[in-house]
Amino acid sequence: MDTSETYIKMCDCPEIQDGHEWENGEYYYFHGHKDIEEGTRIYCGSCFVEYEYRGDFRKEYIWLPQQGQLQEMSGLSWALFDKACIQREYVFSTTKELAGIQVAMKEKHNKVWTEDKWEYANL
Repeated sequence: MDTSETYIKMCDCPEIQDGHEWENGEYYYFHGHKDIEEGTRIYCGSCFVEYEYRGDFRKEYIWLPQQGQLQEMSGLSWALFDKACIQREYVFSTTKELAGIQVAMKEKHNKVWTEDKWEYANL
């Protein structure tokens, strides 16, 4: 699972975060909690109770989608998603998640990553 700074930045956008139903066993990035290691796998069932009084869960954590979730977001079959990821992995990315999020954002939102932000792709 990619927990790099780049992948976290790529995930921290409305297109990825909005509408996601938080589930147990997913990966999240924590904003500024010294007692929790960044990128630690958490289980939301306990987090909603623990953080309910501390503020908005979605403002404190960034969801980091895994490959299967990225494939679902893309709307592509597994075969087409995998083929697109392989093409991007060798050219632009070092991990399947970095490739997958680019495929999902291009397919669903027509956006590309430009070193530090998402921008609409040229037609």
